Amino acid sequence: LKLQFLYLIDIYTQATMAEGGRVEWSAELAAANTEHESNLLAEQNERDRVGAAEDITTLAVEVAGGDAAFGKKVEELATRYAQIRRVRRDGSCFIRAYFYGMAEVAARDAGQAARIVDVISGNKKNLIDLYGEHLEDFHSVMLDLFTDIKEGRVTHATTPSLHMRFQDDLADYAAYYGRFAASLHIQTNAILFEPFLDLDVKTYCQTQIETVGCEFEQASIIALATYFNVPVCIEYMDLSVGDACTAHTFPEDGPPLVHLLYRPGHYDVLIPK
Repeated sequence: LKLQFLYLIDIYTQATMAEGGRVEWSAELAAANTEHESNLLAEQNERDRVGAAEDITTLAVEVAGGDAAFGKKVEELATRYAQIRRVRRDGSCFIRAYFYGMAEVAARDAGQAARIVDVISGNKKNLIDLYGEHLEDFHSVMLDLFTDIKEGRVTHATTPSLHMRFQDDLADYAAYYGRFAASLHIQTNAILFEPFLDLDVKTYCQTQIETVGCEFEQASIIALATYFNVPVCIEYMDLSVGDACTAHTFPEDGPPLVHLLYRPGHYDVLIPK
């Protein structure tokens, strides 16, 4: 499965898809993807894609000896969150963390599970029309995962469990799918995003979202959360003034269903009390 995943990415990144409005990938972008995959393989035994739930107070150990501001923010965070799941640092940590949180939402809410499956099913043609048939494999994995959750075949109590499904190599397909779902949403709604980008929409999506290893920025976060209509609250832990993390919800027009912790360059999953 691992070799198949790399093979599919290699096919995609080396393909020229300029016809019909599709994205054309340069040799440099293809090389960046290949290098990132090599780095990912080298570290894959060092950290789970999504870790087991740990007590939120374990964060205090990490910040001990550092700036006192971090310690205060961990203390405040512990009043609202019970646990944390640490996510592999591989440039796709936001997508992994967001999808894991979304999977837990689907596992406890049958209505949300059915709606998410409908979103994935309904956008297959749009994804393939824009990016080519290479996306069908990634789409199928995402659809199968959330269909299994919807129909109760995957929960925290099943074998394999929800957590174990995110350790499977196929979980990387879902992370790859997330990049193109966000890209599709931005390109479909270019008039809404273009004023906030420092590149034209097509170039931004190609270089800042679709390239494996590129961290998601605010525009791509908003795009993915809006695409699935599953709002995410991100707790920003940095050296800003105050004893609490700064929280932002994307999109802003709904209560957050997924909760993530952001520390410079990395996202982990938070579990509320």
